[in-house]
Amino acid sequence: MLRTLKTKPDLSVPVVPASSATQSEKTAESPSSLCSACGFCCDGTLFDQVEISRTDAPRTLAARGAKLKREKRILPQPCSAHKNGACAVYDILPNRCKLFTCNLLAKFSKNEISFSEALATIRHAVEKIAETKRLLAESGDERAHRPLRHRIGSALASLPPVPEDPAALHSRLSLAVSQLDDALTPFSTEADKPCIKG
Repeated sequence: MLRTLKTKPDLSVPVVPASSATQSEKTAESPSSLCSACGFCCDGTLFDQVEISRTDAPRTLAARGAKLKREKRILPQPCSAHKNGACAVYDILPNRCKLFTCNLLAKFSKNEISFSEALATIRHAVEKIAETKRLLAESGDERAHRPLRHRIGSALASLPPVPEDPAALHSRLSLAVSQLDDALTPFSTEADKPCIKG
């Protein structure tokens, strides 16, 4: 099952994507600096694809480098416009992207968690993603252009499970995926769960 960004937004949370912030805002304890540190909603970690509406100017998105599929109504993840923690098409950002707020950012914006707690959560997830990608590379999968969940599923299906050997690559990857799923839970809304498993 594809994980498509269709989530209804929490309209009570102000969203300031990284690319719209000034450099001083990015270094301050702001939502945009958290988005710059994260990017999981754009890099294929949380979603497989984003639906593009008729009002999203798909031709303009494509002309500016966003690679669209299915008659220009799907933006596959990782997003080709997400580069260096910023969106290259921010000024014409698709509505689904504009309105999405992850649970972690919502909690920070509502002062339910501190900036340092949010940043520590992001850094922990980044470490788990890096470990998972390292194991994927060890398995022979280096398809960075594919959503992380697809890469994990393909690798686990191709590796022989060896339950009695925790050192086996299948066992290590399975453990890393479980730890990654736990690390990504704070980012997901109820509609998005589970993150990686499935």
